[in-house]
Amino acid sequence: MSERYERTPFHIDFMKYRPFFLLVSLSLMAASAFLLGTRGLRKSIDFTGGLLLRIHFAEPVSVGQVRSAMERIGLGDSTIQEYGSARDILIRIAQARAEALARARGLRGELSTEAMLERLIPEIQGALYRTFAPGQPLDKPDLNNTDAIRLARFLTERDPLGLQKEPPDVREARYADIARRIYEVRMEPELGGVLRDWKYLFDRVSLEPPVRALLQDHFVLGPFTVLSIESVGPQIGKELIRKTQTAVIVSMVLMLAYIWFRFDLVFGVMALACLVHDVLITLGALSFTGREISLTVVAALLTIVGFDVNDTIVVYDRIRENKGLRKYTNILELYNASLNQTLSRTLLTSLTVLFVTVVLYFLGGAVLNDFAFTMIVGIVAGTYSSIYIACSLAAYWYTWRQRRAPALAAAAPQKPARMKTAKVK
Repeated sequence: MSERYERTPFHIDFMKYRPFFLLVSLSLMAASAFLLGTRGLRKSIDFTGGLLLRIHFAEPVSVGQVRSAMERIGLGDSTIQEYGSARDILIRIAQARAEALARARGLRGELSTEAMLERLIPEIQGALYRTFAPGQPLDKPDLNNTDAIRLARFLTERDPLGLQKEPPDVREARYADIARRIYEVRMEPELGGVLRDWKYLFDRVSLEPPVRALLQDHFVLGPFTVLSIESVGPQIGKELIRKTQTAVIVSMVLMLAYIWFRFDLVFGVMALACLVHDVLITLGALSFTGREISLTVVAALLTIVGFDVNDTIVVYDRIRENKGLRKYTNILELYNASLNQTLSRTLLTSLTVLFVTVVLYFLGGAVLNDFAFTMIVGIVAGTYSSIYIACSLAAYWYTWRQRRAPALAAAAPQKPARMKTAKVK
């Protein structure tokens, strides 16, 4: 076993540089704490409540153009960004902004926050129509923003095929099938939900002339489609904040308990200190770059907690095994040998995950960008801390305890010796 542990290409004196790297870590943690205290973290609508719209345009658009449209209705300060391509846009409207707009229009007393968010959707669509399709009549519904259920209801009410003599369920099923086929063509990948002309639709879907005439008379084909709408109320946001805090604290406590049981309390405390180090630096990076804290970012933070503890446990496990060999003269030599023996495994694991997250960062689009960024920072910080911080802190503790052992033994009160007394018969 000892021969296997000696076979390592690395012979780095990690413990020699521990004062320098501890100083670097303390500096980064202080900077992160300062950023969190002054700038704070931007909370997404997952926590603040609000509205999130995903919109696909027929032609590429710029964030500036969309912001100009939003300024028409007083929402120019909303978070607007591309995701995937220049045709896909995310619009985030915070709950506080919606409430401010409601107060400005005298609606706050009449509508709840959720109702106000619902009221904003047609206003947003109207502003986008006026910007990207100025000649389009606003009194006609847009087929590109009409789902299959609403279209089926419209066709059933108008009954262009004259099916009034048929049973209601037969009539409804016939028009539901027509609406479904139209919707499936519109949502084909090459269209992304936006029909550009009627000819394309009629070539792909066989429709009776009365149905074609009705659609052309009562609908327009707009330049965009709203792919999804997510509305989060303030109470849900508060509940998510509470659950997030609980999840992070519970995960750290469980990690401490496991390492305490598996190794000893000192290693558990040092591993917890590494977790605080990694999470704090990651949060500082999020604050510095102005990124939002969302549920995906929280998932990344919890993943970092598990990943970093795993790296630390591997090192601690090797320290315990090497300690049982009793071939190292002091703590520093033991820790250096253990770190060098596990360095290949640590780097290979971290680089493998890092490569995947870098690809996600550049190619995953805006939806996964914050998750990937959080993972990249956390993996780098966690790999660094498992090498330079976890063992350095433990080495300082055990070295200090060894130096203090004689003084503590001398200062300890001596128990008086028991005197043996003979039993008297």
